[in-house]
Amino acid sequence: MARKRFITSDISTDEQLAKIAAKDPLAAALWPWFLTALDDWGRAKFAPTEIKLAVFPAYPFGPDYIEQVLYMYHEAGLIKIYEVEGKPYWCIPSLQKWLGYQTYINKGKLFRCKPKCPAPPDEIPEDSLGNPRNPEEPAGLPRNPEDSVPSPSPSPSPSPSDSQTEILNPNVTESAAAGSISTSVTGEEIPPPQPPPSPDLLRTFEEEFGRLLSPMETEEIASLEAVHGPELTREALRRAVTASRFNLRYVAGILDSWRKQRLFTLQQVCEYEERRQAARSRDAPASSTLKTDPELEAIVAEHRRRRKEIAGNGARATP
Repeated sequence: MARKRFITSDISTDEQLAKIAAKDPLAAALWPWFLTALDDWGRAKFAPTEIKLAVFPAYPFGPDYIEQVLYMYHEAGLIKIYEVEGKPYWCIPSLQKWLGYQTYINKGKLFRCKPKCPAPPDEIPEDSLGNPRNPEEPAGLPRNPEDSVPSPSPSPSPSPSDSQTEILNPNVTESAAAGSISTSVTGEEIPPPQPPPSPDLLRTFEEEFGRLLSPMETEEIASLEAVHGPELTREALRRAVTASRFNLRYVAGILDSWRKQRLFTLQQVCEYEERRQAARSRDAPASSTLKTDPELEAIVAEHRRRRKEIAGNGARATP
């Protein structure tokens, strides 16, 4: 079944996709549609007929072309085709890169669930930050928090790379972002469940959308509130409604754009937009009004007078 997926304008300058476009422009153009066939782990069964029926039912090509395109993606390095127990699958090679684009996926919940499609046999399992997991550890299970949570020791440690550093909203409370770590029956610590959204925020979404929200939408709102805070989430909702876009994808897009600009409060957003407006005003021409030409106005007035006169004569001549 096709799913919603996020894409970015970086796709236009991707070198791997550019090589495919040079060979087959249609195959390159279809890449975003193929992403909707992947699960939240960035994996899917290698089943061209199912992809045809679920993703491309109205397109004039068949499963053979879909299979050809998948192998083209594989050769370019966009995907990896592999087999597990004799069954074929395909996936995005890097889980870190996949989750970096699909920001709406609840990573804590994802790593507590077992994936439907197995990982490639030669893949070293990763967590949501791209850190390698123990190869003997079953894929899809949560990491031990001690492997990813920094030690409280004051001893210095090397700074994480930019690719592993996630921009966090400093206005989200620690209790909402961290919660408490629970322990499973086997004694292994597991991440806390995603806290529900605040009742006021949830009620605001339902009022603006004019309907009750599904459990999945409630989880997405909780994730947005945990990352961006209730104030910014509510403001993004207001702007989405103003644009007549009553869906969470549009709200998340607004919040992601603010986050990329490192705008973490409503005041920062307002100040940023005021600076942009002031810059536009400075760059605008000194006078945006059109200067009228008296001679041209007279010519236009004469033409209008003559048209009215001709129209009047025609009306009188009609029996």
